[in-house]
Amino acid sequence: MSDLLEHIQIETNDNPEIAIIWMHGLGADGNDFVPMVRELDLTGLPGIRFIFPHAKTMPVTINNGYVIVVRNETADANNLKSLSDLAKVANTLVFGGGAEFPDRADGLPGLKRVYNAEFKEFKQFAKLGLRYDALSQKDIDVANGAATDWQIGAQGLTALDDDKGLFPPYYVAPVVRQQVLDANPKLKDVLESLGSHLDNATMRVLNAKVETDHEEPKDVAEAFLKEKGLLP
Repeated sequence: MSDLLEHIQIETNDNPEIAIIWMHGLGADGNDFVPMVRELDLTGLPGIRFIFPHAKTMPVTINNGYVIVVRNETADANNLKSLSDLAKVANTLVFGGGAEFPDRADGLPGLKRVYNAEFKEFKQFAKLGLRYDALSQKDIDVANGAATDWQIGAQGLTALDDDKGLFPPYYVAPVVRQQVLDANPKLKDVLESLGSHLDNATMRVLNAKVETDHEEPKDVAEAFLKEKGLLP
């Protein structure tokens, strides 16, 4: 079970009742490791109940792992649908990424190793937003981002398929205090049904409401849950 802990990242606020748990590097299908995760002892988080998505009630539909994106016009001009397609023209394109990307095993070295992709030039950007700005302004041709970044859905960008599975998945599932579940018996069913309403494209739209419309995350989440009939 210690091996599993290496693939888990838990995000909470200062006084969490519901936390988010990210699973990464465990294969393409999150349902494959449900039995292991259900037995997981979340050391240091007493009273926490892990509700993992499963096929019938909460399929794994949010994977916020790395994606490689290009402008739609670049994708159309070069018939780019996958990273294998990108590799064929990589030497003509400028890549923009974060400071860590040239050295990560699943960064530029991984693109070279798995896809034999070598780019014309690499430009480094300290902030994700600057990377997307440069892409839109044609200062770069390719960039790495996260699959739920709002810019992908709003700025005429194409996320290319990682057809050889270079990038590990980052699945998301709720973690809830047992006392909260006990006090709210219907909460477990609501959380388990949530997965059927969420995917990467939906998360991009919701993220845009926060990032560009400057709405409060709590208000965006509440409006979405009411729209889907999960809140009265």
